[in-house]
Amino acid sequence: MPARRLLPILASLLALMLVAAGCGSPSLTKEQYEEEVQRIAQDVQERFDEVAVLGAQGEADRDALRASAAALEDAADGFADLDPPAEIADAHDDMVAAVRSLARMMQRLVELDEEAEESGRGLRELLAGDEEFATQAQEVQEQLMAVTEAYEEAGYGDVFGPVE
Repeated sequence: MPARRLLPILASLLALMLVAAGCGSPSLTKEQYEEEVQRIAQDVQERFDEVAVLGAQGEADRDALRASAAALEDAADGFADLDPPAEIADAHDDMVAAVRSLARMMQRLVELDEEAEESGRGLRELLAGDEEFATQAQEVQEQLMAVTEAYEEAGYGDVFGPVE
């Protein structure tokens, strides 16, 4: 095939690859990004409010923890789907990772609660002896603090609040 016929085909393939990789779409503006983050945070807050109602009605705490973990995982997925402005991209990726870590921590609480029930030991007793969970909790706290600081330094300090 002559080179001049191959060039348009290669250019078309390159364009398709760029679009498929998301390189063809512009990132969100600061205002759009803040609106989308607020929308996702609001959804999570509403789901947490539903979980609180379940807990107040005497439903199993384990179900509430599972629902909270699912809400956080869904939020992380929603955040991950956003294309943040360049100046906040690294902090955004860190935020997604922190929310996923928090979701895993909630799921670990479910596992520990099940283990406590099976062993006849209390959840507090298991938590006190679980250095992995304590380390995970410390890491999540540090991640969230670093994310908050990075957002503030980039001028996005109000992105998560107020959630109504």
